[in-house]
Amino acid sequence: MKQYGINAIPFPHEKLDEWRQNFKGVRYLHPKTNLLITGAVDDLWVRPKGEIIVVDYKATSKTTK
Repeated sequence: MKQYGINAIPFPHEKLDEWRQNFKGVRYLHPKTNLLITGAVDDLWVRPKGEIIVVDYKATSKTTK
């Protein structure tokens, strides 16, 4: 975070462990379309003004093709 100048800290939330689980994750039901959107997060950060950043770590990246 220092290297890239990201002014944020980890966001503590009581449901973060649940939101990290692949088959639970975060869920949002869009009322007008009845569309359920789901997804797991790796981490959440928060900026000083309260903006939440959803983080997705990529641990399988490689330098080769």
